[in-house]
Amino acid sequence: MAKNMNQQKENVLLSVIGENDLKVIIEDAFRKIMLELKEDIPEVDEWLTSEQVCQMLHISKSTLVNYRKRNVIASHKIEGKLLFRAEEILAKINKIKVFKSEGELVH
Repeated sequence: MAKNMNQQKENVLLSVIGENDLKVIIEDAFRKIMLELKEDIPEVDEWLTSEQVCQMLHISKSTLVNYRKRNVIASHKIEGKLLFRAEEILAKINKIKVFKSEGELVH
């Protein structure tokens, strides 16, 4: 009986809104959701390889590995590749500059 009631509600909804209008509403909602999801995914150029990070920080690959193990620098595995967010690396650089200017120990 509940199944029959749900079917009747769906039929009433379609007759009030109309099938084409409902389709437009669903497509708009889907489009909005996809845009929101896209905003959460960084652009490709916001990701750096290990080599790029080493060049930016003037460090060796072994130092970068050490920093990753000690959680000094966060890394992300994406499609099997180890990448770093440029934003996070720049934040580290700025933090180091502040520590150096204040005479504190840099980790």
